Amino acid sequence: MTGAILGRRQWGAFAFDREHLLPAIYEIHYSLFLPEALSGWFLGLLAAAWAIDCFVGASLTLPRARPRPGNWLRAWTLKRRAGPYRRTLDLHRAGGLWLWLVLLLLALTGFYLRVGEDTVRPLLLHFSSLTPSPYELRGEAEADVAPVLPLRAVLPLATAERDRLGWTDAPTAASYDLHTGIYAVAFQSARYAERAIGAPTVYVDGGDGRILGHSEPLTGTAADIIVDLPRPLHGGKLGGLPGRILVASAGLGTAMLSLTGIAIWIRKRRGRTRGV
Repeated sequence: MTGAILGRRQWGAFAFDREHLLPAIYEIHYSLFLPEALSGWFLGLLAAAWAIDCFVGASLTLPRARPRPGNWLRAWTLKRRAGPYRRTLDLHRAGGLWLWLVLLLLALTGFYLRVGEDTVRPLLLHFSSLTPSPYELRGEAEADVAPVLPLRAVLPLATAERDRLGWTDAPTAASYDLHTGIYAVAFQSARYAERAIGAPTVYVDGGDGRILGHSEPLTGTAADIIVDLPRPLHGGKLGGLPGRILVASAGLGTAMLSLTGIAIWIRKRRGRTRGV
């Protein structure tokens, strides 16, 4: 209403006050506050190791004694009236089995979000094609490209293209890329915002108002859909509220598996030391 500044926040600041707590937690999760050149591959390789560990952990639960199906089913349950160590062992084993698929999905999507552009994306091109964006088709200019048309002149052009495409959502965001001279006008709706899968977008030339193309989430070639999925899958938003609850539970489960794993390792190490 008045244009008064109500608060300030520096994204990426190493601070844990009220304004910066959540951004700092996100930055720890995303990069550990490491430089981008280091954090991407470091966390990407950790995610790859996590994915491999999912299969190693599952193989360790496979029983050697017969009948194997019956013995393996017991690994999914907690033994009643168990002692502290057996309870810890059951929590670690059964918890890992119940969350196995979600943990593997988080590991694989985490790997893609950090290093997928350099690893997975080139592989996809061997099996499918990726639709180039207007930014990629134009390429970056040597110097910043100032817009000739103001945003108020671009919005009607983008809205007319929206109508031609049969979309019904209202424009909710717009941006201008100085490197290419392209406006991007997004038409967001609740069904897209709640699932964090992007928004239908129209691209307009900032110089002459030409429509340069459009994009819609989860449409196009198989490769286009695959590269759209990791982020909403990783955050559980693709499944709405149940998906977010599941991913949050998996996060707590990962902490539990780590703690019980350490406790089991300490117990076994003490046993080996006493045996020596």
